[in-house]
Amino acid sequence: MVSVANQASTESPANRHWFFWVTAAAGIFFIAFFIFTGVMSFKYFRLDKYGYSATTRANGMYVATVEAAGPANGKLQVGDKILAVNDGVRFSSIPPFRQLRSFPEGQSYTLRIERAGSEQRIELSTAQFPVSEYKQKQRWQGYIAY
Repeated sequence: MVSVANQASTESPANRHWFFWVTAAAGIFFIAFFIFTGVMSFKYFRLDKYGYSATTRANGMYVATVEAAGPANGKLQVGDKILAVNDGVRFSSIPPFRQLRSFPEGQSYTLRIERAGSEQRIELSTAQFPVSEYKQKQRWQGYIAY
């Protein structure tokens, strides 16, 4: 007489219940889907293609980096708090790229920022520029988010 414990240990993986295989296939699909969406978000929704990147803090969105060759150079500074895009409703946690990605390339837009306690309006353009090889390498190594 074979006990249930011995029978389970001698069972081959090919004899598993169909639900196991459906669940395993769904898990693999979702993992692949999330990797794909991460790569596409990384590729298409990054702010440094506009010359700066932003980060979210507890009290709003702040400029994290300004690309030296980008259209934001000399206009934005690291630490500027982004208050609004095109005089829209003030936001604190909505990333600016959600609004910028709807603008065609080359269109001008206004960022309302707070710098050193005073509000300023900065005119920028969605003109893209080639991202430096150093920045690309950092992005792929995971040092910068987008």
